[in-house]
Amino acid sequence: MAIKKIVIASEVIRQLPAILKELGVSSRVLLVADTNTYQAAGRMVADILTGASFNLQECILRRQGQLAADEEALVEVLLNIEPETEFILAVGAGTINDIARYTSYKTGKPYAIIATAPSMDGYASSVAALTIKGCKKTCSATPPVAIIGDVNILGAAPREMILAGLGDILGKYTSLADWQLSHVITGEGYSDKIAGEVREAINECVRLTGNQMDKKAIQSLMEALVTSGSAMLEWGNSRPASGSEHHISHFLEMHDILAGTGGHLHGAKVGIAEIMVTDLYHRVFNYRLEEIKEFIARRQPETTAAYRSRVTEAYGPLAEELIHEMQGYYLDEARRKERQRNILRAWEDMQLWVRHNVPLPEEIQGLLLKAGAPTSFAELGIPAARVKTALENAKEVRQRYTIFRLMEDIGIAIVE
Repeated sequence: MAIKKIVIASEVIRQLPAILKELGVSSRVLLVADTNTYQAAGRMVADILTGASFNLQECILRRQGQLAADEEALVEVLLNIEPETEFILAVGAGTINDIARYTSYKTGKPYAIIATAPSMDGYASSVAALTIKGCKKTCSATPPVAIIGDVNILGAAPREMILAGLGDILGKYTSLADWQLSHVITGEGYSDKIAGEVREAINECVRLTGNQMDKKAIQSLMEALVTSGSAMLEWGNSRPASGSEHHISHFLEMHDILAGTGGHLHGAKVGIAEIMVTDLYHRVFNYRLEEIKEFIARRQPETTAAYRSRVTEAYGPLAEELIHEMQGYYLDEARRKERQRNILRAWEDMQLWVRHNVPLPEEIQGLLLKAGAPTSFAELGIPAARVKTALENAKEVRQRYTIFRLMEDIGIAIVE
């Protein structure tokens, strides 16, 4: 299934019956929402569709605490999908979208998303971020056939959700930088076209973002988030939009799940992590080539025993699964030596690229402060010790090559 329609405008919700008919949907629709998103837009959507003679069934996911895209939610939606169900209409943001996307993938029923907040970039993605047995998993899924963003609804979202979207967008600066690093050092595939589209969307969003976050800024933010998601869809995975800054957020979220706490919005953590990761970029790429050679010469490889001990301490009951998935990839010293040769060969070119393409941490902090977003994990109540652990171990969340792996290859400590 491919995205057939993207509409982001004021009052577009009124066009919903016509949009569904344009998509070939004639009657039987399952509306999926949670308690909050039903109040924000779901009830309005239900009234509009029933008024237009659609046969509407509702699946409202009610939870005492924060809804998770977990086994319970997936089964609840699957139990509400009948053979006669023609279409799934999700009303919500990240979690609802992931649930609908995965159930669409499993049942073959197409779905559309009515966005209720410009809070994340996964609207157009073809993967779902699920929580299975307490562990964050990125699973194959189905993109929506339509993304509908009514600017009036988006602008009425809780302020923290809008700011989370801004944090997520700012994180793309280092997502793109990590992708470029991997392309140069590991030979991973790369698209100048896709990277350019994402960067252009980020820059336009930054240009329009201000203290008021008016309708024009909200629309630009949503468009940037959708562009980011479309880039992931076009590339085939999350590489154009998720790097080391997202891995920090994922690490913290996995620990929140283990502790049974809801935690804070993903994008809020990504924005804060972006300050830290841009700082790492400029700290590392401030070293001269001769200094990098000296770091590499002094570097001591991590033993398998030390690696297992570190990951076990950092991830607890999730460690064995992560170790299994990583398959000792970054313990392979032959692979590392090849990457080190590539690092030395390309160092000065990469230095220049970073100076031109990675904002200074002060710039990211200033943008977040201007909008009223948090700029430190302390503001979210996350202890400094856990942040330190995240910085040192978030690289184990995925096998993806990032600034963390570059520093590991060179022998530079992430936390000084």
